[in-house]
Amino acid sequence: MFRSLLAVLAFAPAFAFAHHGWSEYDQTRTLTLEGRVEEMGYEHPHGFVKLATKDKTWVAVLAPPSRMDNRGL
Repeated sequence: MFRSLLAVLAFAPAFAFAHHGWSEYDQTRTLTLEGRVEEMGYEHPHGFVKLATKDKTWVAVLAPPSRMDNRGL
């Protein structure tokens, strides 16, 4: 059991590193999209919306459901 716990703790930094942040998005620029929602759902740990515009289809990754619920969505 001790070895199993040690193995999990050894990989914990890798799991933390694998999670992404929002730094790839320019938060200073507003992007307005108009289109038809083709699909929406939840893929652990985030929600998503697939939006078809006249030029292309966008997939927006949303915050985790608990955070979205706190914000009224």
